[in-house]
Amino acid sequence: MKLYEDLASKAGITTILSSRTSVLNAANTIFGRYDDLRSPGENVNFQTTILSRFHMIFIARD
Repeated sequence: MKLYEDLASKAGITTILSSRTSVLNAANTIFGRYDDLRSPGENVNFQTTILSRFHMIFIARD
């Protein structure tokens, strides 16, 4: 979750607006089946720079 603040000024009134943002992502595996011997990054073929933006990664298998 990211926290952002923005300073708004209108008609002589100044205030700080806060917002929180969450990102949810889903991906299919490369080979059509999840391989327990590979890492989650290898299974979905995301770059390390993209995976590092997520604080938590959950694997849902059926």
